[in-house]
Amino acid sequence: MKTKDILLVDDDIYYLHLLSMLLKSEGFDVSTTSDGIKALETLKHNKFKMMITDFNMPGINGVELATKVKEQRSDMHIALATGEDLSEIAEAAANAGISKLFSKPIDVQRFLAVIRSLLGAESACSTNSSLPKQSAAKAGADVKRYDKNRHVASEYVEVGL
Repeated sequence: MKTKDILLVDDDIYYLHLLSMLLKSEGFDVSTTSDGIKALETLKHNKFKMMITDFNMPGINGVELATKVKEQRSDMHIALATGEDLSEIAEAAANAGISKLFSKPIDVQRFLAVIRSLLGAESACSTNSSLPKQSAAKAGADVKRYDKNRHVASEYVEVGL
């Protein structure tokens, strides 16, 4: 079974698509799903180096999902992106094994830098990218524009484990 780079989990389909486009344009092998229950099912049949999940989703939230994933895959990197106040969920996130927290809107450059540092340069081989660099820039701009319209402050927090 081939190990993929990233599983993206978010119930906001538009946001899920934009982040997927952005990461794929940077050469990452990305799969997506729209809720935590589907993510757990996907993880039964596929291996990933990293999961990036939303916090607020129907069924189980991102912290609950991370807890379940870490029980089976303690080596998997997990990041959480949310529009919630990060200070209110940081402790629960750390206890669940989440190592990175991102506030929406995502700061695209910082987001990509963190993902690259976690997965290493070998995962992101932009010469093998299926999307041209203009698409990467457009995806990043679309993520910023989408989040700007939601009026949410951008922030990044590294959770100390």
